[in-house]
Amino acid sequence: MCAVAPISSTSSSASIQTVWGELDGKSSGEHQGLAKRGSLGHLAAGRRLTGEWIMRILLTLAAGTILMGLGSCATMSQEQCLMGDWVGQGRADGVAGYGAGRLSDHAEACARHGVTPDANAYYRGHEQGVRQYCVPGRAFRVAVSGGGYANGFCPADLEQDFLYAYADGRLIWDAMQRADTLRARADESRARAAEYEQDIRDAEYRLANEEDLTQEQRRTIRDRINRLRRDRDTANDQANALSYDITDADREVSRLRSRFTPVYGNW
Repeated sequence: MCAVAPISSTSSSASIQTVWGELDGKSSGEHQGLAKRGSLGHLAAGRRLTGEWIMRILLTLAAGTILMGLGSCATMSQEQCLMGDWVGQGRADGVAGYGAGRLSDHAEACARHGVTPDANAYYRGHEQGVRQYCVPGRAFRVAVSGGGYANGFCPADLEQDFLYAYADGRLIWDAMQRADTLRARADESRARAAEYEQDIRDAEYRLANEEDLTQEQRRTIRDRINRLRRDRDTANDQANALSYDITDADREVSRLRSRFTPVYGNW
């Protein structure tokens, strides 16, 4: 059986942050009233998403959504097709985050074994599974792992809380991505410094051991050594400067973990 990815993507964090920033800019009177419903992340701040804002967030998420699938892969085995548990299959797909359109893939897979899916049973099960999937804890974990959300996947009565938790998770994801990016840049700078250092040693070896070098050649090599030393020092300075940024980024990740772990648990 081939693996087919569920509905997920990497959304534009900048766009999401823009939406949240504009939401924060609204008057407190317009976005109050949810604090009594629980302590889930942004809900604890007493903010409320109107229909307009829900649509804007959904459009933002959908803009970066990639529905990944391998249509030619068999999504169900012969045994599963013959078993005919379409309610259970629909529920399993919903819990895994697959859209109802996955039934068409199952139909193709089972047609090879002379089996036609029971669409009504599948959709009943899928609806049950989706409701199990569309909970704040899952939304948070999906976002923390860099996953995305397809417009309208969750039922309307669950989507608002799902999106709040998803936005909380994106804060963690973005912070971790920033820390990783800074580490990669620092490693690159250190690698450049090491290369320069090796080039310096090679050039110094030539000066010390190649007796047939002319004065002009020796002058050229010394000039190159001086340039390499400057480049090495610059690369080391960049790596050292980035180490402070990395510390700040790690501190932000820790701060967010402390903030959200009591709400969503460990992840």
